Amino acid sequence: MATSARKKAHRNPIYGAKGVVASRLRQRKHQLARRFDIPHVLLGGSLNQVARQCGKPTCRCASGEGHPMWTLTYSVSGRRHVEFIPDMLVPMIAPWVEEGRAYRDALSEIQAINAQLVTLWRKQKRARPRRRRSQK
Repeated sequence: MATSARKKAHRNPIYGAKGVVASRLRQRKHQLARRFDIPHVLLGGSLNQVARQCGKPTCRCASGEGHPMWTLTYSVSGRRHVEFIPDMLVPMIAPWVEEGRAYRDALSEIQAINAQLVTLWRKQKRARPRRRRSQK
């Protein structure tokens, strides 16, 4: 196997998007990841299995529970997006979603702890007795 063929076989599918917009998104991602020391393989949103009907009147899904499929639901700039995920990609994407959730939870906890520390510091500062200057 040639070197270039080997590299393509092991490439992360997240980098498969092409074009100017994809390039800018990847550059911004790496810029932020370096600045804040964020792991590169985080995926926000949620991965869910849903049942959909295909619409064919003779299909088993017309009277049953539908065809199982996976979706990735995520938000960008306040807008919700739903992306269908092929079954073969679910084992690869699921850990990224879980890692993203764990990272987001840890970041939220750090922010809450910092807020509590500021509050505690202010209470302790107010509770300290003030020294009076000696009058001469």
